[in-house]
Amino acid sequence: MDLITILKKSALVMLISFLSIAAYAQTGKISGTITDKKTGETLIGVTVRITGTTKGVSTDIEGRYSITGLNTGKYTLNLSYVGYTSKNISEIQVTSNQVTVVNSILDEAGGSNLGDVTITASVKQESVNSLYASQKNSVRISSGITADQIRKSPDKNTSEVLKRVSGASIQDGKFLVIRGLSDRYNVALINNSLLPSTEPDKRAFSFDIIPSNMIDKIVINKTATPDLPGDFAGGVTQVVTKDIPDSRFINFAVSTGYNTQSTFKDFYSNERNGTDFLGFDDGTRSLPSRFPATRGAYNGGSTDFRLANSKLFPNLYAEKKYTALPMQNYQFTWGNVVKFKNDGTFGSIVSANYRREQNQRIAEREAFDGINFINKYQDLNYRYNVALGGLANFSYKIRRNKISFKNLFNQSFEDSYINRNGFINQNTDIRYNSSEVNQKSLLSSQLEGEHQFGSKNIKLEWNLNYALIKREQPDLRTIMYGSIQGSNSPYSLIDDNTKRFFSDLNENNYGGSAALSLPVNLFSKKGTFKFGGLKQVRDRDFNARIFLYTPASSSEFDASKLVLPKESIFSTTNISRNGFVLDEITNNQDSYTGKTDLNAGYLMLDQALAEKLRLILGARVEDYSQTIEALNSTGQKRSYEKNFFDVLPSLNLTYSLNDKSNFRISGSRTVTRPELRELAPFVFVNQEEGVQIGGNPDLVRSQNTNADIRYEYYPSPGEAFFNVFSFL
Repeated sequence: MDLITILKKSALVMLISFLSIAAYAQTGKISGTITDKKTGETLIGVTVRITGTTKGVSTDIEGRYSITGLNTGKYTLNLSYVGYTSKNISEIQVTSNQVTVVNSILDEAGGSNLGDVTITASVKQESVNSLYASQKNSVRISSGITADQIRKSPDKNTSEVLKRVSGASIQDGKFLVIRGLSDRYNVALINNSLLPSTEPDKRAFSFDIIPSNMIDKIVINKTATPDLPGDFAGGVTQVVTKDIPDSRFINFAVSTGYNTQSTFKDFYSNERNGTDFLGFDDGTRSLPSRFPATRGAYNGGSTDFRLANSKLFPNLYAEKKYTALPMQNYQFTWGNVVKFKNDGTFGSIVSANYRREQNQRIAEREAFDGINFINKYQDLNYRYNVALGGLANFSYKIRRNKISFKNLFNQSFEDSYINRNGFINQNTDIRYNSSEVNQKSLLSSQLEGEHQFGSKNIKLEWNLNYALIKREQPDLRTIMYGSIQGSNSPYSLIDDNTKRFFSDLNENNYGGSAALSLPVNLFSKKGTFKFGGLKQVRDRDFNARIFLYTPASSSEFDASKLVLPKESIFSTTNISRNGFVLDEITNNQDSYTGKTDLNAGYLMLDQALAEKLRLILGARVEDYSQTIEALNSTGQKRSYEKNFFDVLPSLNLTYSLNDKSNFRISGSRTVTRPELRELAPFVFVNQEEGVQIGGNPDLVRSQNTNADIRYEYYPSPGEAFFNVFSFL
């Protein structure tokens, strides 16, 4: 088959797809979720009918329903379920090509005399009631936002969405702060799986990589329950992505931004290569493939051997001037849903996202000894950022079973170029440049299932997950020139501040979890007993190599080369016996391996004690081990191992004062464990801050005792939600 034939067939398939979507969209749809008013649990098997027609469906395992093929107009829904008061929801406007979302709540029938009672509510009133009921019925003190609210906002990614959640704020446009505690003290989940850190040097997740239109809901839990991870002090963020869309769709969005400090202004960096704009280095910055594999093999060679290998490094110090373009963001999303004759539904959502931006920061840095300034200089920091991401979720749902395969990929490329001028050591004027590229990749895949059994609705949830994290710092370059203040002497190279640094980190995460929920009936009130377990393993391998430009021969060195400009000082002709050579200064501690192994189990009771009083009680047990292996200063292999066993009880008590307000009391024990990087003896210089960052193998975990008292008020439409008081 020739290329022309293939292109023709591809075009025909795309045309048919678009036409089928257009034909399908001539009618509208009503869809939503039905939940229990008191517990917030989704209800399976609720009959949902269009009044005056034969159209009707039952809610599925997630309490969802969808009625398709509706002409434009207003409709009334009738909801009925055994043991619950029926409800009519009127004034539902259906528009061609649109999905009208109607979420609702049902209340248990209070007695036999209510069997034929039907409540009537408008769609606007019911939507508000459903939203506040979901918040009011939360088992924890929490804040959240749903897909309906997100759809009405201009937010493009999850970090922008999180700014709208009470008690949360965002740092650097992507990192989450809860209750004033940085990302270091928080934990995140995506679709019931622990989110791996996107920042290998700390525990943090870059929330800007998830497009907002992929989110079904976000919940920030500020108190603990046994079914949540126990390693947090601020909060636990749960991000649930969409899997089965309401209807077929194709979306393409473009946005841009203007920065008054940088856009259309001069922008400096070392020369970029041809694939930087895609978020991938093309290999230009990589350690040369023919370079000796170890420090000993390189430094142990002759001067001519080291000179020959030093010439393998391209001279990339030349400064290039560009014009900073406006921020660009492109987002493509495709969704499809197929219904089968056996009542099964298969849904697919695929999304691709690309963002590129250039920013400039100015920082003044000073060090004062009480009498004089020791250091005083200004940094012009030019940051070039590219993020390329994708999401692919596939789900199959049939009656009381659902299985999903969910995938997330993100590639980020950050090039930070610093131009520094000022003085150090009280009397040395300096001109300093650094170019630091961080290339990070995250791949996360999950296979998860949800099943309900028997007439008592026993519920099983399970999750298997894998995540791969990679970070490369290819050729972090620094160069410094200095001149004695007032001497009028030319600036000359300060070689102990002129380095090239290469590092590579690979981390594999493997995990699985399962939970079983059993309905119970204590004190003649509904309740749920839940128990489950989790296992999560992380394997990390980190390697770094550091080089310093020094005179190749003290007796033959030509000192006039010290004043050559940065674009030519390390050219091939100057890598010679009367010029420079690279000296490897890698330490034994500059490479390490790390492993963590978490095993957890929990028991939890969610029980109504009285009509307005609800208790969530239980405990979580976590057995955690972490191991760091690295060489010490003498080259001997050292292993640093820590083992922790923690019992983490928690209690949440909610008293419903009325339909609009709750009074909550919560107490729990949680822990905060050091990250692998915080334990590793590796020392790294932060070029922007000018400080050394090193790990400490002797760090131990902290144990946190938490107590909360909170009054909540859930308003009628037009009123504001607020907490009268909250104490932590």
